Amino acid sequence: MRSRKKEVDYTIFDWWFRAFYDNYDLFKGRARRKEFWSFFLINSASIILLLAITGLLTYLENDATYIVGVFLILLMGFSAIVLLLPFITVSVRRLHDTGKSGWWTVLFFIPYVNFAGLILLLFFWANEGEKGPNQYGVDPKDISDSEIDQIGTE
Repeated sequence: MRSRKKEVDYTIFDWWFRAFYDNYDLFKGRARRKEFWSFFLINSASIILLLAITGLLTYLENDATYIVGVFLILLMGFSAIVLLLPFITVSVRRLHDTGKSGWWTVLFFIPYVNFAGLILLLFFWANEGEKGPNQYGVDPKDISDSEIDQIGTE
């Protein structure tokens, strides 16, 4: 069994792991900004790094770098497929935290609306979540009653 850290002790990678592994199929509820942005930033940095390496290998132009470049392109495609569902779910839960419907995420996938939709979604994702419970669930920043009951028992 994996030991559970408290959220205050989470690193950026713990938040990424939470979005990718623990909540990859969870559309209900709410996601904090830390969870969403950790997932978004680590994935973006990984893609940029792979693109930079692929570009460098393309510049070098020999048979070995060609094979590695093709492998990296395939790796990026596979990564995009694997990360698509967790990205959609954490996006939907982040929108829920701001009081918006998860259907706003569809703007990201509509051609010709994609750029303007991304700007709007970035604005929604960056906003602070609603304080207290809303129609999508309890505030992820609130301390639950069970944690309050455990204070002083350790």
